[in-house]
Amino acid sequence: MTRSAPLAFHTGWVNTRPLMEKALALISEGPFNPRVIETAVVSFDQAVEALREPFTKLVLTAEPGR
Repeated sequence: MTRSAPLAFHTGWVNTRPLMEKALALISEGPFNPRVIETAVVSFDQAVEALREPFTKLVLTAEPGR
């Protein structure tokens, strides 16, 4: 017999405004490079296929054939 537990999925906008200036300063001054966390960069025309993969940080770009 299988038991199912209730599951709730919540999504929404995050209030990043209070932290934005500090984060952008870290990026522009060099101690933090946000590019190191991306697992794949693909063009919009490859997005459907890429979203099927188990990426944790997928970046979509308008550059074709990337």
